[in-house]
Amino acid sequence: MKLPAGLPAALFAALFAALFAVLCAAGAATSAPSHAPSHAPSHGPSPTASPAARIAERIALGRELFFESRLSGDGSRSCASCHAPDKGYADGEALSRGYNHAGHFRNTPSLIALASKPRLMWDGRYPAERLADVVVDMIRSPVTMNGDLQIVVERVRQLRHQQIAAGHQR
Repeated sequence: MKLPAGLPAALFAALFAALFAVLCAAGAATSAPSHAPSHAPSHGPSPTASPAARIAERIALGRELFFESRLSGDGSRSCASCHAPDKGYADGEALSRGYNHAGHFRNTPSLIALASKPRLMWDGRYPAERLADVVVDMIRSPVTMNGDLQIVVERVRQLRHQQIAAGHQR
């Protein structure tokens, strides 16, 4: 899937690479250590890859997480459920549907031109530098995705292990 020109690839990559790093860090602090060897990097792109390859890996990871419904509490919603690419990364509704189709008191803001905004959310409660916090808060919010951070961390880990296993089977 090609990203639209209005949503800079670097922003998309940074947003979801930050989410992935936050999720992994949260999981490391909340889960028991595994003694099984891992063939996967614990987070992010390979440190030996070229800068262009690292950016491409982050964009791919961001795209995957953006459409990943396992980030929500019951596995039914992804970021794209409300920030639909074909609707300008919004939902086109006057008032958005929240988690479990409950009504929301605001509509979904578009993610296009996000990099040019000094504050985030309709009420401006987050400075732009805290974009990763917004993502995590939206995953955890009972109104938006209702995700439990510990469960989401484990789901992301399982997804990564499934990808590695699929890669080794080729």
